[in-house]
Amino acid sequence: MKPTAANTTSAATADAEYRRGSVLGLTVAEIFILLLFLLLLVYLALNENWITRGGTLDKELDQLRRQLTVKDKKLQEWQGVIEEFQTPQEVHTLVSKMLQANQREEKYRHQIEVFQETLNKSNSEAHKEVITLHTQNSNLQQDMEIAQQNYEKIKEELRIVREKGNNPPCWYKTVPAEGGGTRERPYYTFHIAVLDDAIITRQAPVPPGNAADDNGPLYTVEAEQLGLADIPYETELSDESLIEKMKPIHDAGKNERVRSYSCTFFVKVWDKTSAHNKKRWKDAHRVLEDFFGTYIVQNDPWPKRPDKLLL
Repeated sequence: MKPTAANTTSAATADAEYRRGSVLGLTVAEIFILLLFLLLLVYLALNENWITRGGTLDKELDQLRRQLTVKDKKLQEWQGVIEEFQTPQEVHTLVSKMLQANQREEKYRHQIEVFQETLNKSNSEAHKEVITLHTQNSNLQQDMEIAQQNYEKIKEELRIVREKGNNPPCWYKTVPAEGGGTRERPYYTFHIAVLDDAIITRQAPVPPGNAADDNGPLYTVEAEQLGLADIPYETELSDESLIEKMKPIHDAGKNERVRSYSCTFFVKVWDKTSAHNKKRWKDAHRVLEDFFGTYIVQNDPWPKRPDKLLL
């Protein structure tokens, strides 16, 4: 059956209508499907972006919270004052003042520490100076005590000199003085002869009694204490040997171990040197004068040797 003109016209009209309901060969339904797909992609992209930004924002939020916590601690002491103000500027001013006060406090604390160290050092040095002064004072006190002792000793020696003269005898007897009163005449402890090449000591009798002004023991007791029996009598001695034997007796008298004052033992001395050897006599006599009070015998003969010790 052949198409008629009417059928041909109807088919052309339907094709035109179909073309008016499509874009780029796509139907409206297909375009809607594409749009929904694009919207879905945009949503997914935006959703992932929001998730990423949301984590970052959480971190920033935590950091801000920590900062606020620190600031809250710093502002805790000022909280009561801050609450009275309404503007942020007033709060900022107070915070600034607080920070400045903290800085000044730290500065002053450092200065105090420096001052304390200086004070401790000064105290240490002052303590050392006090110890030094105390030591000097102790030394000065000792020097004063020694000086006082020396003064008392010199005063006593002066009294002895005034009463008894220089080198008062350790052994003596009291006899009348020419101008009235009394004086002390020494007893002689040894007889000594100076030879050309030696010195001989001969025993003298130990005197009776004792020292009247010192309440000392009998002279015989003092002779035993001084060891006079141990002297090598009747023996030719060199000057050095004589000094060695006689020095303890001299020291006992001078160091106040015989009397309560310094005293000297006296001896009689004979010159038995040759006529051409008088220098020897002078030298030996000078040695004897260093240890004893000497009386040079001019006319009396050299005494006889005793049969036995007189102690």
